Amino acid sequence: MITISMFGKWVLKIPDRYMDGSAMSNELGSLSPFIRSIILRPDLVAIDTYCYKRIVEYCKGAQSVAEYFAGVGIMTLLAEEILHPKFHWISDYSDDCVAFLQDVLCTKYANINCEKRDAFNMQPYQVHSYDLISLDCNMSYGKLVNDPRYRSLVSMTVKKCPKFIHMSDKAAAYFHVNKSKYTKHFGFNVDSIEDYLVGLSLCFRDFGYHISYAIGYKTASHILLTKGIAGSFDFEWVDRADDVDIFSS
Repeated sequence: MITISMFGKWVLKIPDRYMDGSAMSNELGSLSPFIRSIILRPDLVAIDTYCYKRIVEYCKGAQSVAEYFAGVGIMTLLAEEILHPKFHWISDYSDDCVAFLQDVLCTKYANINCEKRDAFNMQPYQVHSYDLISLDCNMSYGKLVNDPRYRSLVSMTVKKCPKFIHMSDKAAAYFHVNKSKYTKHFGFNVDSIEDYLVGLSLCFRDFGYHISYAIGYKTASHILLTKGIAGSFDFEWVDRADDVDIFSS
């Protein structure tokens, strides 16, 4: 069993039956990549968990939450415990993830509804009109501009006018390689991830939103979008997360 202990308050346990390779599919998007990342890079998973917590804390007052890339439900648990939403809809493309979420979280929180869904192939009527919508889909400037799947997903989401939109962004992982490209695309010097996020925020003007809060670490950033086409945002950088413990038993 893998146990993720969060901030001395909350615990998420992944039972052994979900760690048995024979019980999990090998398809892309199965639970196993999440398990591998937790085992191989618990330090990054711990930082990600801290980032989820900070994002959720900025969404105080949200009474309804939708997550389209729920994975193993770390953000799901934090949203439940911090926001106590009346409605909480979660989905994932993986059969294994959905089975785990239904088994572990839906049985604990009666307000959670979990379904299998491919977020990149949803129809507009399938996108929920909730206060907080989470798109934990490894967004980046290149994907937003050049990949119709990501642009369509963002377009459908903003049409529901949520108060908050959460996204993960992977530009940090290759920032040192691409920062000259970002400087060219944004039209100003991009020397840091914070500079990059300023440019990314301007891109969301087309959708009527802007970044209001962002938190980053060496391989990813998490951003929170709110309505409006301009404005500064709070930015945090994280090197480690001492309040999250991940261990096997």
